Amino acid sequence: MTTGVTTRRGTPVDGFTNRRGAIAKRRSAARTDRDGDLVMDSAAKARGGGITKGRGRGGRDGTPTGPGRAKNLNSEVFKREILRHVATGDAVPRGPRATTGPIKHMRDLKVTGYKNSKAAANDDGGIQSLLTFLEKRGTINLDKRNNARGIKGSHPIRIRKHQQEGDALIITLPSNEALSILRLDGWVFAGANIKIEQLSEPTRSPTPPGQASRAENATEVKQLLQNFLSRRYNAEMKLLDLSALGSDAELNTLGMFNSASTQSKFFPALMKICDGLFKTAQEKKDTVHSVTLADNELSSLAAVASLAPTFPDLINLDLSNNKFPNLASLHGWKHKFRHLDHLVLSGNPFEQESPDYQTQITNWYPTLRFLNGVQVRSDEEAARTSKQITKSPLPVAAPLFQDEAQIAETFITNFFAGFDSDRNALVNMYYNADTTFSLSVNSRAPRDPSQDHIKQEWDVYIKRSRNLKHIAQTPARMARKLQGQDAIREVYNTLPATRHPGLISDPQKWVIECIHQAGVPDPVGQLPYGVGGFLITIHGEYEEINISTGQPKHHRSFDRTFILGPGGATGVRIVRDMWTVRPYGGDQAWKVDGQALGQEQLVAQLSAATRMNATYSRQCLEESGWNLERAVVAFESARASLPADAFV
Repeated sequence: MTTGVTTRRGTPVDGFTNRRGAIAKRRSAARTDRDGDLVMDSAAKARGGGITKGRGRGGRDGTPTGPGRAKNLNSEVFKREILRHVATGDAVPRGPRATTGPIKHMRDLKVTGYKNSKAAANDDGGIQSLLTFLEKRGTINLDKRNNARGIKGSHPIRIRKHQQEGDALIITLPSNEALSILRLDGWVFAGANIKIEQLSEPTRSPTPPGQASRAENATEVKQLLQNFLSRRYNAEMKLLDLSALGSDAELNTLGMFNSASTQSKFFPALMKICDGLFKTAQEKKDTVHSVTLADNELSSLAAVASLAPTFPDLINLDLSNNKFPNLASLHGWKHKFRHLDHLVLSGNPFEQESPDYQTQITNWYPTLRFLNGVQVRSDEEAARTSKQITKSPLPVAAPLFQDEAQIAETFITNFFAGFDSDRNALVNMYYNADTTFSLSVNSRAPRDPSQDHIKQEWDVYIKRSRNLKHIAQTPARMARKLQGQDAIREVYNTLPATRHPGLISDPQKWVIECIHQAGVPDPVGQLPYGVGGFLITIHGEYEEINISTGQPKHHRSFDRTFILGPGGATGVRIVRDMWTVRPYGGDQAWKVDGQALGQEQLVAQLSAATRMNATYSRQCLEESGWNLERAVVAFESARASLPADAFV
């Protein structure tokens, strides 16, 4: 049975359709006993909302039939890529190993109740948050026990083995650590009480030798995944068919769904392989338009959560004939798939529990046109919303500079000239006993690709660095926040000689913004609420100079923030000075596209940089072909001959 859908061109089609690719919506037939009566609960129970060995669709071997079968698929490409990706990482599922019994000195603990916590709304159902909670609180209990026995030092607990079974999480730990975890029985985790009990039997039974030997054969595992993707990808329809995974014969030969552990690893492994097949996000978007996860007996998104980050631009998604109990079980994908056009949710229990779920789903996905084959949003409305989502980022705006009296402009010009030539005189001119200064090294900032291979050296900076992400202790943080002329002068004299680009000759290498700052401390203490000042933010670059040769040694970028207030010999003093040094990152991030800027914006930019009024700025730009850089050069050459009324 298929659902009729009308495309944007008005042509009725059957199945799961979209404007670029399509997947066919298929439903499982009702199950009956030998007398023909409907069987209400004949499906295998799903473990933890995962993919189980339920009765699915397709042929007897589990192979999808009809339009879902792969067509025109380059199996050699798949083979090469799958073999390459399966060979790396821990996410690749392996079959159960042959054992002779449960692991000695290990205990299996069963944790329940966490499904009622706030963390259950996470994409993984709250499992990672729960494990972190148990490790942290269990470590505290273990250390207390060890201290009472005279064992010093901390012994952190790490839960390296866990599996989900229904609403329970089974964790395996050494006996001494398990006792500390058991003490957390009844504790509150994310707003819900959790119950922890010890299992009397091992969670995994020995594997038959024949099956274990097959699972250990790495070649067979790789061949299985290759065949699986080859069968399940439809190149013509751009469809990845992941329906009825539990009934796939080849997957079951490996024992992929015999335990919750292997079951939970299978889908992330598939997504890792899929992610590695594409060089760019656009290539992935163009190749896979549709995915179906129908008939997998899913009761939550925990087992398939990795689909969203792997294929964020899906157009069609089929989640029909699963066991999602309510809309909350789908909440993890509420803000995913921002270009979704058609969603199928029929055949899930929440259809009866929440008959108005269509309204909520439509609000979740602003571009959705079809829900269960029924049009829920007009083509025009969906296109308008899609255009807003794909709208390009905000253009880079010209810097904001509020400095009517040219106080900040004069300070900036003098400061960097003095920093490059005479730092002692600079400290005497602008710093006083109350000035604070800090230097921070950000060695992991993005680098310019052309200089990414150049080795960076931070020895002269790192011992003074106050990067709060790396300096955690309060005494160390306070020691690196300097105050007063002498302390600042000492640091300046230990730093390499520098050369900054010219503010007029190389304006494209600077971004300087200045705004008014209220509440600056009054230097004479007469005004308790402070006085007016300036907040100046500067992004730029400089070269470190070898004094003996005069040649540059390193090219760096920097960010600097000043708070200026009245005072000092020049009438201006630095109240706060925060300096961040980072690898050279270029100036493309703030480069304003001259073609995109309107003429009025260019006039305002030139006026802010030169202090010419709008009339003279426009005339200068017209004579320079509306090229901002040439206009600045032209201004400098004609500055001496300009009349006084040419300036603001």
